[in-house]
Amino acid sequence: MDSDGSLTHLELAALLRSLGIKPTGDEIYDLLNNMDNNNNGYIEFDELVNAIMPDMNESVLINQE
Repeated sequence: MDSDGSLTHLELAALLRSLGIKPTGDEIYDLLNNMDNNNNGYIEFDELVNAIMPDMNESVLINQE
C-alpha cells in the first residue's frame, strides 16, 4: 500500500488484517497466486477489480469517479 498501483504479498496481508481477516501465510500465498493473472508476483489494480467484481471492468470504475 505504497501507492505504486500494485500489492505485494505483505501489502495484501496488511489489507486483509485491516479488514479483520487473519489468513495464514499459505492462504496469502494461494490468494495472491489466484489473483495474479500475469504471474508477476504482484496484484495490480485490474487484477484486484477482477477478483472482487469479476463482471465489472476498470473503465467503468474510472468513469464513475
